[in-house]
Amino acid sequence: QSVGAAGTVRVGYSLGRGEYVRARYVAGVSLVLGLLLAVLTALLLVLFRHPLAGMYTDDAGVLAIAATVLLFAAVFQLADATQCVASYALRGYKITRVPMLIHAVAFWGFGLLPGLLLGCLTLFRRIIGLQAIFDLCERLAWLRSGLYPFSVFFRDDGLC
Repeated sequence: QSVGAAGTVRVGYSLGRGEYVRARYVAGVSLVLGLLLAVLTALLLVLFRHPLAGMYTDDAGVLAIAATVLLFAAVFQLADATQCVASYALRGYKITRVPMLIHAVAFWGFGLLPGLLLGCLTLFRRIIGLQAIFDLCERLAWLRSGLYPFSVFFRDDGLC
C-alpha cells in the first residue's frame, strides 16, 4: 500500500503541473514496482511456507493444509498488489467512484457473501474443497485487478 500511496501523490503532483504524460509514466512505474514487490513476497511465501506454518502448529495435518494455503496466498499477492496500486493511481487522477463500486461489488458481493456461504455450509465446503474456494478467490482478485489498469491507461479525456 505504501507504493500505491506514493504513486497517488506523484500522479497528483504531475497532473497538477499539467504533465499528463509524466502522470501516466508514474502510474505505470508504480504498478511495476508494486508487482515486483508482490513477486518478492510471493517467492518468500513459497520458499518459507513450511517454516511459517510451523511457527503456529506442530500438527502434521495442519502443517500440510497451511503450506498448501500459503501457496494460494503467494499467487494472490500478485493480483492484490496490482489492484491496490492501480486503485491508488486512480485516486491520483481523482477517479474514485468506479474503484469504489468495483470494491463494493467485489468485496461484498463476491467476497463476503460467498465467503459466509462457503464457510458456513459444511456440505458445500466438502463438495468443492479448499482448493476450489481459493481458486475462486484468486480468479476474482485477478478480475478485479484487471479492471483498474484499463481505467488509468485507456481514458479518453486527454489526461493520459
